[in-house]
Amino acid sequence: TLRSDGIPMHINTSSSRSHYEIQYLSSSEKELFVFLSMSLKKYTPIIIQGPTASGKTYSVQLFADIIGRPLRTIQLNSEITSQSIAGTFQPSKNLSMEEMDKLQEALHSISDLPNLPQEFADKIQNEDISDWLPKHFKQLRSIIQNNIDQYNASDKAKALYFIKEVDNLLQFYNHLKRTDSVIIKAMTEGSLLLLDGIEAAPADFFDRLTTLIDNNPSLNLYERGNGFFYSRDSENPERRIHPNFRLIMTYNPVDLSSAINLSPSLLSKCTIFSIRSIDSNLNDSSLIIFGFL
Repeated sequence: TLRSDGIPMHINTSSSRSHYEIQYLSSSEKELFVFLSMSLKKYTPIIIQGPTASGKTYSVQLFADIIGRPLRTIQLNSEITSQSIAGTFQPSKNLSMEEMDKLQEALHSISDLPNLPQEFADKIQNEDISDWLPKHFKQLRSIIQNNIDQYNASDKAKALYFIKEVDNLLQFYNHLKRTDSVIIKAMTEGSLLLLDGIEAAPADFFDRLTTLIDNNPSLNLYERGNGFFYSRDSENPERRIHPNFRLIMTYNPVDLSSAINLSPSLLSKCTIFSIRSIDSNLNDSSLIIFGFL
């Protein structure tokens, strides 16, 4: 049990390998633990403000670990944009059923071509291509392309048909898959989301998150088309914000050399905790230093 100002917070030591680190927290960090345990009972965006090396990020990470809650973190900087909220495109290694059917048909057309490598010929004859990835079709395409001058007119036509089908179906842009951003994953799986260093993020990033900072959070990803509206009462389970989702932000009001000015409307929607510097108290400094020895 951790106490701060007489308020107990029960900690299950079996849920974390880091629970022993609690004894080395500063008094301000312990107060933050109790603050988080009370504030996270309902959805209220939280801002933890304090100077550099005051323990803001560390305390949140340790808190999440100890209570057994998943935590996703985004380290904010001046390069981050609102586009990062919608997710990114990444190459997909897998083929759809429709693509596999068309490629299977193309393979049938070359099943009797001469000089096919035995490993490919056996799989084509046995229709054993369920584990094939795009790279396997491309390897076979390259082999056939290299041998095309050795084929008669009929076989050459089959080879050219196969090459054309592989080229059409395995175009790079056809295998770009949209992956959800860290924010979307945290919302839908019910994780704690830590936006670390909000003073460094550009203003348009928070303009896109305005509705997520409301007490009844929602987010419209219009960049992805119709139907990508996330809320707690969405009828689509894939667009439903999990009831355990919580938003935590850290803010350094001292390091303002390249910082944005946080809008009063943003601050008014958040619960703010000010954490003291670890060297503001001799006892705290000694305790923390001892913990790292």
